[in-house]
Amino acid sequence: MVGTTQDITETKRLEVELLHVKDKTENEERRRLARNIHDGIIQRLQALLLGLNTRIAAAHNGDIFTPEILEETCQDLAGVIQQLRDLSTDLHPEFLDRMTLHDAIFFMCDKLERQSGIEIFVRIGLKLEDLGMVVKRNCYFIFQEAVTNAIKHSRCTLIKVSLEKCCSQTMLIIISDNGQGFDMEEVKSKKDGIGLSIIRERVTRMQGKVDYCSTPGDGTTLTLRIPYNDPNLAC
Repeated sequence: MVGTTQDITETKRLEVELLHVKDKTENEERRRLARNIHDGIIQRLQALLLGLNTRIAAAHNGDIFTPEILEETCQDLAGVIQQLRDLSTDLHPEFLDRMTLHDAIFFMCDKLERQSGIEIFVRIGLKLEDLGMVVKRNCYFIFQEAVTNAIKHSRCTLIKVSLEKCCSQTMLIIISDNGQGFDMEEVKSKKDGIGLSIIRERVTRMQGKVDYCSTPGDGTTLTLRIPYNDPNLAC
């Protein structure tokens, strides 16, 4: 009876801890989204508004709006619209509803490679045609977060992405780069950054495991083991 009570208490403690991590990570994601909107879209719209106000003031003084000026304004607006579309796709990639995970990973890596100019090598040894949507979405966002982090922070020229079968009903995800790396002991004494916190939280939801290793000047490797056929996985 004592053992059963301890098991229940431990289960409740883990549930509370998971909810705390989930809430913290969602808050971090919201802050990052707000920062991206402010630093990107809002700044571009403010610059566009300033330019229009300047041209309107000039028009009141007799200047004429030329077709070239209007074309430039339209191009600026088109750029903002595309940025909003990209943001919408990042938040809710509808193509996942009709793509397999491996096709979505190739699609995402090809897009990021073209945007960043950094070579991304993709190896998919596990093709899951009937993967549940919860696992598929979480895995896609994990890949996206990890690759984006490497592009932004590692100063790398090559990123390698692989998805393999680890053991029965478990996938092995490895994402590595040839960037600047970091000191593991120094990082252990600090809190995880937003990117790694988001990855950890998503993997925890799926009852998986996260490991990473890095050496200054020798890149970073992120290794994930995630069950993919468990009906009890959290949303």
